Amino acid sequence: MELAVPYYAVLIAAVISFIVGGMWYSPLLFGNVWMKLMKIDAKEMGKNKGKANQSMAIMFLLVTLTAFIFGHFVSFLAEKNLSNYLQMAGWIWLGFVMPVTAGGFLWESRPVKLFLINTSHQLVSLLIIAAVLSAF
Repeated sequence: MELAVPYYAVLIAAVISFIVGGMWYSPLLFGNVWMKLMKIDAKEMGKNKGKANQSMAIMFLLVTLTAFIFGHFVSFLAEKNLSNYLQMAGWIWLGFVMPVTAGGFLWESRPVKLFLINTSHQLVSLLIIAAVLSAF
């Protein structure tokens, strides 16, 4: 099966999604609340820059993988347009991403607010990927 969108579109979608993720977990949006709910101290986080950089590199690869797989999924769409891409992203999130994330939170007894921050980021990320890929 051939990729339904160009590889450069996958890379662009991954970069944009990754940048939005960085903003999502920064003090600009939900970073301070997220750190508090995760019980992470900002000073402690600053000491582990090497680990943070490694985690960000791995996360970028994972976001790229998500965009690549989404690029394959859209090949099953009868009509390729923004609305259908966004619907597919929403259904993937609702049927696969959110339930798996919820299961982890339920068994780990984490705060609902933390679940909402993380899972809404995943939804936004999928929607961004869908929107970018639909443009190609």
